[in-house]
Amino acid sequence: MRDLKYLLSVLLFFAMSCVSTKQFNKQITEPISPNKLVRDINYLQRQIQKRQVDYDYYTSQAVIDNKFDRLRMAIHAPMTGREFYPQIAEILAFIHQGHLSVSPAMPKPDKERRKYLKKMGASPLALFEYLWQNDKLLIINNFSKDTNLKKGSEIIAMNGLKSGDVYRKYASTLTSDGFNQTGIPSFFTRKLLQFYTLELGFQDSLRMKISNGSDTLERLIVRQPKKAPQTKQKAKKELPPKQKVDSVSLAKKNVKESKELTAQKKQRLKEAEKNKRVFGWNKTKKEFTRDLRFYEKDSSIAFLRIVRFMDGNYKKAYKQIFDSIQKVGSKVLVLDLRNNPGGKALEIVELFRYFSDSSFKMYAPTKVASRTALLRPGLFAQQPKFLWPMVALVYPFYATSMLLTTYRAKDGFFYNNLMMSHKTKTPHKNAFKEKVYLLVNGASFSAACLLASRMSALSKVTILGEETGGDYNGTVAGIMPVVTLPNSKIKVRLGLKHIKPVNQREEKGRGVYPNHVFVRTASEIVSGKDEALNWIISNERE
Repeated sequence: MRDLKYLLSVLLFFAMSCVSTKQFNKQITEPISPNKLVRDINYLQRQIQKRQVDYDYYTSQAVIDNKFDRLRMAIHAPMTGREFYPQIAEILAFIHQGHLSVSPAMPKPDKERRKYLKKMGASPLALFEYLWQNDKLLIINNFSKDTNLKKGSEIIAMNGLKSGDVYRKYASTLTSDGFNQTGIPSFFTRKLLQFYTLELGFQDSLRMKISNGSDTLERLIVRQPKKAPQTKQKAKKELPPKQKVDSVSLAKKNVKESKELTAQKKQRLKEAEKNKRVFGWNKTKKEFTRDLRFYEKDSSIAFLRIVRFMDGNYKKAYKQIFDSIQKVGSKVLVLDLRNNPGGKALEIVELFRYFSDSSFKMYAPTKVASRTALLRPGLFAQQPKFLWPMVALVYPFYATSMLLTTYRAKDGFFYNNLMMSHKTKTPHKNAFKEKVYLLVNGASFSAACLLASRMSALSKVTILGEETGGDYNGTVAGIMPVVTLPNSKIKVRLGLKHIKPVNQREEKGRGVYPNHVFVRTASEIVSGKDEALNWIISNERE
């Protein structure tokens, strides 16, 4: 009955939702009374206690409750949602579960604004890739048309707002899984657009103050419009004077060559598109999600970089990748998970089958908060409203499967086994049996850290880099619905599953440690230098 009420309330909301963009934007900018802010705090606390599994895993319930009480007592005057956001975010960061994230309510663009944004392209801030290192915000990739902004340059300020001031204000709202700090810089740069938008509002242009080491300059960066279609003019080919040509035979020859070239070009394009679908493709960076290359003349060292565990057809991709490695006979495999934020938990089970030498279990049983905890996964919020009727038809089947696969164990806690990822798996026939090097850093998080943790238990694996941003012992994620606080409209993402690798250690709240420490600097990234990879190649040549 409770779930039926939830379903009906969602459908009723869909039918009655008619709040205009103008009204919404006005609402989120108006000051909110202290009473309503306290109601938001109470609502958030109840949601976390009921739905966020093991929310007190790193910080005790008493300490968390005390934090919420102190925030309630500190609210004496009205404030806007934007002003309220950092206080909510700090409490959630104190829980130390990296997937438990928060986003402020942002103004919605009206119809004309949406048309403009579609035509004019991404925000100026989205035209760069950043690195926060040694208290500096650095450009490590430039997708804009301004060639004066060199890779490795420091961004001192944007529209007068200093980068250091932004970091100091919002660093306390960021957390990894547990207590390590290696992931904080990458989490900051991922949210950079959000933080600057909170401070400056939506901007169609930004005046950046840049330092390249010796000089300081200011550059105006604007939205980058999409390229206008270009009309191709066919150039007439002039024949040399007094040259006799059999026009009929020449025409036939040109047609034949043209058809052959067109067929070859079509085949190459077809293969390229197929590879993009299989291996995953980032249009902005123009790189594959899963990228394999070889080093040394005999291809004895294979290098597999995985940007994230999403996109493409991972089963087909890994089969082709490991078939290629087996074919050339590589004796060493380097797996690069640096800056990999995670993705699908099932994908890394499939990938681990190419590394394990024997049958294995990847995960311990997946813990949830209650028998009904997974019945509100945020299915409707993840889909556009016109699809809600279809989601409503699918929901009963989803709910039934969750109820049937959730059980209370002997320890008194609830677990869900829908993914069956805790079942015994077998290695693939072409699994790699030789030496493996694993590259990780603070931005290796979530599923990337789960895989790193599991691989650390293999004797053939040597880990290089820095401590991962995720916890060695697991992460609270899996199904992650978003709840909206009623008055401030702040959005909070919850984690409903505690996913743990079968290998556990006593130390709590720290990442996977490297056997050899390598911290890649901005200058190394910009120049393409990779000390960790160079060390591996040198070590294997000895």
